[in-house]
Amino acid sequence: MNILLKKTHRFFLNSDSLVKRYWSRELQVEPQAFFNQLKQVKVRIYAED
Repeated sequence: MNILLKKTHRFFLNSDSLVKRYWSRELQVEPQAFFNQLKQVKVRIYAED
């Protein structure tokens, strides 16, 4: 659990720079990774429980 908190804390410390990079259009996303994750989100949304 402690490792998860450290990773979460590190993420939020870096989130300001991510937001700045997003608005300045400096972020790059690998297209294949983007669509793979989008597919996973759709699977979770439409999955039968």
